Amino acid sequence: MIPLTLDEIVAVVGGRSAKSIVPVTVSGVSIDSRTCESGDVFFAIRGDRFDGHDFVEAARDRGAVGAIVGASGNGSEWPVATVGDTVAALGKLACFHRHQRTMHVIAVTGSNGKTTTKSMIHHVLSSSLTGQASEKSFNNAIGVPLTLLSSNKSDEYLVVEIGTNAPGEIAHLGEMVAPTIGVITSIGAAHLERLGDIDGVIREKGSLIDHIRPGGCAVVPADCDALVQRARSRADITVVTFGTDACADVNVSDVRSTLDSVQCRINAKHEIMLRTPGSHNAMNAAATFATCRRLNLEADHVVRTLESFESPDLRLNIVRRPGITIIDDTYNANPSSTAAAIDVLNSVSNTRCVCVIGDMLELGEGARAHHEDIGRRIAETGIACVVGVGRYADAVVRGATRTSNKLETAIFRDTESACRDLAKCLQEHDTVLIKGSRRLGLDKLTEALCVRFEGNPPKE
Repeated sequence: MIPLTLDEIVAVVGGRSAKSIVPVTVSGVSIDSRTCESGDVFFAIRGDRFDGHDFVEAARDRGAVGAIVGASGNGSEWPVATVGDTVAALGKLACFHRHQRTMHVIAVTGSNGKTTTKSMIHHVLSSSLTGQASEKSFNNAIGVPLTLLSSNKSDEYLVVEIGTNAPGEIAHLGEMVAPTIGVITSIGAAHLERLGDIDGVIREKGSLIDHIRPGGCAVVPADCDALVQRARSRADITVVTFGTDACADVNVSDVRSTLDSVQCRINAKHEIMLRTPGSHNAMNAAATFATCRRLNLEADHVVRTLESFESPDLRLNIVRRPGITIIDDTYNANPSSTAAAIDVLNSVSNTRCVCVIGDMLELGEGARAHHEDIGRRIAETGIACVVGVGRYADAVVRGATRTSNKLETAIFRDTESACRDLAKCLQEHDTVLIKGSRRLGLDKLTEALCVRFEGNPPKE
């Protein structure tokens, strides 16, 4: 964080205080009293499970020099400033902080591949430059400001992940981030409950393009004409396309995927072997290649560095235990990411394959149809067994059995029952894909199977 005093921060966020604010230097920002450090300013944020206002005194006890609280206020004599909305105030401070910096800011959004591509870009850039990337999936109205505020004066770049589940969110966060490079990884059927349809997804993701700084660059998938046209409508930015289209600026060809890796060729001459499965990761690598080349890294260096990249947790992680191989892709799910995971499972040969599909959430009125489509896709691959978990488990199985009468099937209404009884559906040496939205907590199923087959949970 750039050096600011507490009174400067209060002024930036428009805070009011009954007590004179001492111009003490602030070293950081915290929203969690448990991790608050000496010199931090504490923002009290109301969440679904906890209210930060209940922990203002705890933050002070851990060394915070002041707090920003909501309109309900706090009677403490300690330096406390009141604002109408603490999340909005956090965003104001982050926006102010961003506009004091001259570093490269890379914003990454898309229906699938955001976190992986963000991590890939950071992995490559950190080999040559000093910088940071957002933690885990800090991609919302709280996580994005915290990411911006985490940057230091010495940073040459910052990679920010931007997510959405409602119209206008990316525009709001994009304005705050003001990226020099905006990356859109993919377009798919995600968050349709509030975005409506694919056109709504394109409009929402494409709004990032509007906030790229003049002289910056948009990196977009070549197969989405609407995004390409929107980007090219801005004469003050450069547009770089990527994909399997021969006309793409970064062309991907000769994609070959196994359970442990994916190989591809970039622009017909750069061979890449990634240590992560899935042909979709070749697209993520292409977006990364485009971004890093824009920052003048040598092509051969980008390729070599990508080959040492490892996937973030819960994203196509291969967990091997005696008698079973698990493909843990439990971070999140929508129809296109689930289809990609099924393709990875289908690349496995010489073992019986089991596909465990949990609910794909936030799909709106078409949710049941999307789950049936996934069931049909599984059946068409020849995978031996399909298991549905959750509210739409019957829709997945129905779609599968309508397509093939040779499938073994099972339905579990919740994660707990699957943890208890899924092993009964499995055979020695099975390969099992586990895929579903994060809210289902299907990573618990991975742990349960590891205990069942070895007696130990997977290592961190």
